Amino acid sequence: MIELFKSLATILMSPRHFHERLFQFRHLDDIDRVAAIDMGLVSSVFPSESGEINFLERIKNKGFDLPLLVLLSWPFIILNSIYNLAGFQLSEWLVNNFFGEEETTLYINRVESGLSWDIFFMLAKVTLFPITALLFVKIWEGIIQFFHSFLGKDEKDVDGISQVANSILLGNSLLFIPVFGPVLRLIASFIHLYMGLRYNLRYTRLQALIVAFSPVILLALVMAFFLAIIGLFIGQMIFEFGNLLS
Repeated sequence: MIELFKSLATILMSPRHFHERLFQFRHLDDIDRVAAIDMGLVSSVFPSESGEINFLERIKNKGFDLPLLVLLSWPFIILNSIYNLAGFQLSEWLVNNFFGEEETTLYINRVESGLSWDIFFMLAKVTLFPITALLFVKIWEGIIQFFHSFLGKDEKDVDGISQVANSILLGNSLLFIPVFGPVLRLIASFIHLYMGLRYNLRYTRLQALIVAFSPVILLALVMAFFLAIIGLFIGQMIFEFGNLLS
């Protein structure tokens, strides 16, 4: 298990090499095996020769299976929730020790009104994480598959699409860092998504950026559409009101 987490840390810190290796392993028939071994891209032990390869080597060559990655991410989600609960306790201690009685009472009343809901949502997030993670990855698989078809890429490269979508969850391992963990997770997930699109699926820089930012772009377009409708409605109301005054 320790070696597994070490491999997770290594892969997390070297996304370009990891996704390049995944691409090379999927195309072993197209490259010289000896050269691949010398370059360190793949193991010298192949499934066709021994029937099995080392478990950790299989992860490096074929990526994490989604269930395994969800299982590895779960403890970090739990740890992050514990940090949040500890933060509530710490803030209460600071208020009790450094503020007056009136401020303390006001703070406690505000916190208690929302704390129960915060704890509920936190427990729900931890409990439902496997389901939400699976849905999250499947949504990204659908997004990548759409652009894969739209850009005329190899539609049969299902394994590559799954590897890139799965790698987004690798960022969850950074949740062990207090306070900054969620931000670092977001950054790491974006980097792995971008590197996966660039070096695993062979997208151009522009294509990879468009796909990576596609949810944000879509959200911006939807918001712009609704704002335009609201603007037209307000403009129509002003126009009608002006006609009434005249």
